[in-house]
Amino acid sequence: MNEFTEERILEDRFAVYSQQRPWSKRDDRDEIWFFEPSDCRGLLESEALSSRRTGLADRVEQMGFPSLGRFFRQWLMYTDGDEHRHFRNAVVRALKRDDAETEVEKVEFATTSQFELIKDFCEPYVWRVLPRILGLSREESEFWQPRIAILVALPGMENAGPAEANAAETSLLEIQNYLRSTPCFLLSNLKREIGEVSDEVVLFNLVINVIGDGIHPTIAALGSEIYIRMLSGFKADILPNELAFHQQAPFQFAARVANCQTSWKDVRIEAGQRVVACIGAANQIQATNSPSGLPMTFGHGRHACIGRGYADKCVRSGYQVFVEATNGNAQLVGEPRWKRSLGYRMIEEQRIRVIDV
Repeated sequence: MNEFTEERILEDRFAVYSQQRPWSKRDDRDEIWFFEPSDCRGLLESEALSSRRTGLADRVEQMGFPSLGRFFRQWLMYTDGDEHRHFRNAVVRALKRDDAETEVEKVEFATTSQFELIKDFCEPYVWRVLPRILGLSREESEFWQPRIAILVALPGMENAGPAEANAAETSLLEIQNYLRSTPCFLLSNLKREIGEVSDEVVLFNLVINVIGDGIHPTIAALGSEIYIRMLSGFKADILPNELAFHQQAPFQFAARVANCQTSWKDVRIEAGQRVVACIGAANQIQATNSPSGLPMTFGHGRHACIGRGYADKCVRSGYQVFVEATNGNAQLVGEPRWKRSLGYRMIEEQRIRVIDV
């Protein structure tokens, strides 16, 4: 089993970047030499606590390396809530544009600013890094990779032709069937809780939250938003609260294989054990208690929640659904941060809970 370390993940991403980006007239070989993976890690660490860290990518771009600036900017998005909120707000503003004649135009405009920034990394990430992070076997990877690639492209498929639409639909159906037989996603009892929303929407949303969030947090929320609008023929200006609550997922799930032994109180996770990371609501809810009384505190930037008091309902209901779906066998536990592991970048103290199945 490959060990997931900060250096290993960063090296993978840097290698993909070096292979995929177009060569310019500049001597990009000097660029590669100067920005080795160790330099990337050092820069990220030095900027981690700086309020000016979002300026790092700007400085790199000003040095004459725009593509590398985009590379850094994506990594900074993983650690910088301000950057994520910037794109989320841009999407909200775009969806309210009065000069867009159709909902399709609004969605297309909304996706451009953030999707263009990371499109160079989506497909390479799907094909090289994501299978290892998900802990997939060789056979599982061969199944998932082409289907995931199609779903990753969905935010730009609102104007897709019949062939692309059929391919996406076929891929989605195959993934639905696959997920139904995959215990770690615990989908067997979810449909009864989400009755008025179609099974396809539920499963698509979970897939996007598992896959999309691994690529970019905005893709996860925006992907499900676009898909539900596609299903409604882009007729709904605003999603009803209940529908928004169900289709935007109270929790986001991501399969992980622990790369080290860790424990929290009486819960012990061994190295190599497959667990499910649970990402809480976007809103900052201080000292929210779960139905069992366990304190739950969540950060922002990982979930498209409609906010205010509804976020509390979102967290409580989502937790209850998950417990019921496992017949009470799942454990929701506090997880100390696994430091120096960008492969587990979502696991942060007081924000993430690991469910040991």
